[in-house]
Amino acid sequence: MLHALSDIAGLTGDQKGPYANPEAHPMFDGAATGLFRTLGNRQTESPQEAAAAIRALAYRASTTGDAGMRTAALARARAISDGKLVGFRSQDVVENAAAIAGLISTAAAVPDSGKYRAAADTLFRTLAADFDPALGIFKSKKVYKADDIAWIIGGLNSLAQQGNDATKNAANRVLLAFYDSAINLSGIQLSAPPGKDGAMASDWEKSLPSAIYYHPTNAPPPPVAGKLTVPAEEITWNGTTWKVTSDRFVPAGAMHLANELNWLGPHLGSIPFPKQ
Repeated sequence: MLHALSDIAGLTGDQKGPYANPEAHPMFDGAATGLFRTLGNRQTESPQEAAAAIRALAYRASTTGDAGMRTAALARARAISDGKLVGFRSQDVVENAAAIAGLISTAAAVPDSGKYRAAADTLFRTLAADFDPALGIFKSKKVYKADDIAWIIGGLNSLAQQGNDATKNAANRVLLAFYDSAINLSGIQLSAPPGKDGAMASDWEKSLPSAIYYHPTNAPPPPVAGKLTVPAEEITWNGTTWKVTSDRFVPAGAMHLANELNWLGPHLGSIPFPKQ
């Protein structure tokens, strides 16, 4: 919530941006400030929580006009990274990917001597050793929730964009192979653009899941309305192929995945690494 409120405060407060709104800005900025103060020094309980907190704090620092709050937000982000993520070790793919996202977000937000990117490189080596590039899967993990995929894509994308130069290309190769497998080939996408149910579909697009949501040809404004990804809750790799093992729509995981996919390329709204 702190991330979202800070993001909207930044968008509405940017007088040169397309979302400038001087009437709405004080409301969102005040809400973000209040939530930041309420959270205080609350402790995170997992790498995923740590990464989400660091991202939110980086946004609060970037969008606030209060120099003291900016300093406090960045100090808190650094403390979380130092206490929870630097030196973190795990055999869990999602935990490692989330930790990478948090470390790189810290490195992008505060002056970094190289400690945070070096820690991310160490975790990436664990991920890379577990990855099968031919199949685009992690050998130690068979079942993936939408939120798991979001963290994996987020961590790898962080390295590909803001990691050490020596790691960027390797991270990008793993990201592309995993994306192709887990997003393009797994059946997790339960939505399709207009025409994909017939004449406009390519051959590989005609074998669609039984539960599919087709977007209308004429969506209401804005142009993107009704065109968001609708992912299944869970997919499973059985050793030879993917299967959708839960086609429920879980908003939290779905919207997290939508954000991470937006951050793969240029995006008009929020960005993965706000300005320092």
